[in-house]
Amino acid sequence: MKKTLLIILILLVVFLILFFFLKSSSRTKIRSQPTEAPTASVIQSQGWFKLKPLTDATVSLDDQVTINLLADSVNQHVLGYDLVLTYDAGKLTLKEVKNLLEDFDIYKKQSVGKLMITGVLRPTVKTKNPFQNTSLVRLEFQAVASGQANLKIDWQKDSTKDSNLISDQNQDILGPVQPLTINIGKKTTLIKNKPLLLEEGLTVELVDLTPPDSHCFDCLSSAKISLSKDNQKKEFTFKEGGIAGLIINEFSQFNYGFHLDKINDNGIEIIIFKK
Repeated sequence: MKKTLLIILILLVVFLILFFFLKSSSRTKIRSQPTEAPTASVIQSQGWFKLKPLTDATVSLDDQVTINLLADSVNQHVLGYDLVLTYDAGKLTLKEVKNLLEDFDIYKKQSVGKLMITGVLRPTVKTKNPFQNTSLVRLEFQAVASGQANLKIDWQKDSTKDSNLISDQNQDILGPVQPLTINIGKKTTLIKNKPLLLEEGLTVELVDLTPPDSHCFDCLSSAKISLSKDNQKKEFTFKEGGIAGLIINEFSQFNYGFHLDKINDNGIEIIIFKK
């Protein structure tokens, strides 16, 4: 009897030891698993700058090129902005910078091919003034050489030395920007069946013409031109008018650009520029 009781006590002790060991191990595993809060993706709204030509983006030599700087601050109040603009000074000459906002004072600094403008909200202005596709300044250039003139707004993420848009929270909210290209060429008149030599081995010719009808406002006018180079021939048709107001006025071929300026009764006026 005593032997049986002793065995029971030993088994009970073993059971209690195993029970506390397993319980302790379970707690250790639970503590070893860190608790992570779910992370939410944060989408930060970004403002923008845009260069908008008020004149045609294709011009002839000596023409004036007018460009507005537009901005949007995604409904945030703006305290100031910086524009750092580089441009091709060999093809464009900056003639004038005009402030378009009464509530802002502007300060400019200019060097060859580079323009820096700082706009500051006047201290007397107390009202909220978010930019909503707002024109900030107007730039007047003159086209002085043929080719493609590039204008680029300098911007780099997290940089404080380039273009920026400062909110009332003293945060730069400006996002990526897009460049602008102005095509500058020579205005030329093409007469039907009279080829024009552009360079050695390359000619352009007006081969078909449907002039505008002064008695028909919905009629389509068109002009087909042919390019010949080294036994290669390419044709393209300019189109204007019609019921839908169709405009097909530009194409490129053989490293040249061709922009329709006007269709006349006996020919066309086009701007030809090197690409």
